[in-house]
Amino acid sequence: MLEEQYEALAGFVDEIAERIRMMGGRAPGSMREFIGLATLTESEEPMSSEAMLQTLLNDHQRMCDILRKHIKECQAQGDEGTADLLIQQLRHHEQVCWMIRSQI
Repeated sequence: MLEEQYEALAGFVDEIAERIRMMGGRAPGSMREFIGLATLTESEEPMSSEAMLQTLLNDHQRMCDILRKHIKECQAQGDEGTADLLIQQLRHHEQVCWMIRSQI
């Protein structure tokens, strides 16, 4: 399950970078840029497997909230292409939340 999530998220990074470039922007490419743009935090303490799953669920739920906000912003600006990209990602995060909840 975790490998599938990793692969999906890596694909999203590529899709977002392509969309940024398509819209005339410069996609971030360095670790420093990624860290500066990050909205989720990394845990520095060891966790039980149950705590890891709960943290992962919380992070996916947070991404759903962030994506919903950005989808509305894109739609308000008439950027349906970006909104569609984000909706696809939202569906993925919602599905992962459902899968993790079934494991907890």
